[in-house]
Amino acid sequence: MEEKNTAIKRFTLRLNGCYALIHGSYWMLYGVLCSFSSLLLLSRGFSNSEIGLMLALSNLAAVLVQPFLADLADKGGRFGIFRQMRIMAAACMLLCAGLLILRSRSMFLAVVFCLAFAVMMVLQPFANAVGGRLEETGSHINFGVCRSVGSLTYAVLCAVLGRLAEDNGTWVLPAAGELVLAAVIASVVITERTKNAAMAAKTASEEAGSPGAQGSAAAAQEPERAIGLGEFARRHRFFIIASIGTMGVYFSNSILNTYMAQIVMNVGGDASNLGNIFFILAFVEIPTMVLFDRLARRFRCGPMLIVAAFAFAAKMALCLIAKNVTMLFIAQFMQPFSFALFLPAMVRFIDDSMEKGEAVKGHTVFTAMTMVGGIFASVLGGIVLDASGAKALLAIGTAVTALGGLIICLTIGKAEKEGRDARWNSSTRY
Repeated sequence: MEEKNTAIKRFTLRLNGCYALIHGSYWMLYGVLCSFSSLLLLSRGFSNSEIGLMLALSNLAAVLVQPFLADLADKGGRFGIFRQMRIMAAACMLLCAGLLILRSRSMFLAVVFCLAFAVMMVLQPFANAVGGRLEETGSHINFGVCRSVGSLTYAVLCAVLGRLAEDNGTWVLPAAGELVLAAVIASVVITERTKNAAMAAKTASEEAGSPGAQGSAAAAQEPERAIGLGEFARRHRFFIIASIGTMGVYFSNSILNTYMAQIVMNVGGDASNLGNIFFILAFVEIPTMVLFDRLARRFRCGPMLIVAAFAFAAKMALCLIAKNVTMLFIAQFMQPFSFALFLPAMVRFIDDSMEKGEAVKGHTVFTAMTMVGGIFASVLGGIVLDASGAKALLAIGTAVTALGGLIICLTIGKAEKEGRDARWNSSTRY
C-alpha cells in the first residue's frame, strides 16, 4: 500500500501540471476564435446579423456532433478522448490557416470560420472531462487551480491581441490561432503519455504489493459500464432540466463574449479597450478558481450554482447601465461570483453525481446547453444589434439570464438527489 501511495504522489503534481497545460492552451484558443470573432468578422465585411447567423450555425453543428463523439470517448477504444482531441486540434489548425489566407467577405470564408468555431466548441467538454480520466490513476486533480491557468493565459492573450489587432490589423488573430493550436496538440500528447505512465506505475506497485493484487489492479482499470444517451436522459431528468437553466444563464455569457466589441464601441471604446476588458474579466476569476477546492469542502455545489447563476444576471445588468468603458470595466468584477464559480461547480457536480461511464455525456450535455444558449444569443444578438442597438440586447440578456437562474434554483437540488440515487441503484445492481 505504501508503494502504491508513493507512485500516486509521484505523478499527482505532473498530472495536474499536464491538465493545467490543456486548459491554458484551450482557453487561449477560445480567446482567439470566440472573444475576438466579431472583431475579425466585422473587419472582413460581415454585418452583425450575418455574424450572428454564422456563430449560431457553428454552435448548432457542435451540438449535433458532440453527443456521438462523447459516446465514443466514454467507450474508449481507438477513438478515446485524447486521440479525438488531437484530431480536432489538427483540423482546426488547417481551418485557421484558411482564415489567415482569406481576407475579404465570401461564402467560403464564412464556411471556414464556422467549421473552425464548431471544432473549438466541440473540444470544450473534452478539455473538462480529461480531469476525470486523470483521476483514474488515483491522483487528485484540482480542477479549479488547473482551470485558473486557462484564465491567466486567456487574460494575457486578450490584452496582447487587443493591442496587436489595433496596431497591425485583424490578420494577427488567425496567426495567433495557429500557434495556440500547436500548443493544444502538444499539451494533449504530453498529458496522455504522463497518464499512461502513471497507470503503469500504479499497476506495477499494486502487483508488487500482494499476490492477489494483479487481479484487483485489472479490475480497478476496467471501465465502468457505459450507458446510452437515452438511458442517461432517464437517469438524470432533473439534470437535463437544470441544464436548460444553464442555457439561459450562458445566454448572457455568449452575448458578452460574442458582441463585446459592439458593446464597447457603443460607449466609445476600441479594440485595445476590448482586449483590456477581456483581460480584467479573466484575471479576476483566477482567485475563485484557485480556491474552489476549499469552497467545495465548505459548500455543496448546488447552492454555489444558484449563487453563480444570479451573479451572471447582475453582471449583465451592470453592463446594461454602463455609460462608458470604465463602467464596463467595473461590471467585469462580477466574474469571480458568476462564471468563475459556475464552471468548476458544475464540473464537480457532474463528476460527483455521475459514474465514469456517463461523465463525458454529462459534460457534453452541460456544454451543449451552453452552446444552445450561444445559438440563440448569436442569432438574436445580431438581429437586435442591427435593429435596436446594444442597450436593447443587454436588456433582453438580463431578463433571459434571470429566468435561467430561476430554473436552476428550482431544479439543481433535485438533480443532486437524482444523481445519488442513480449511483446507488447501479452499485446495488452491478
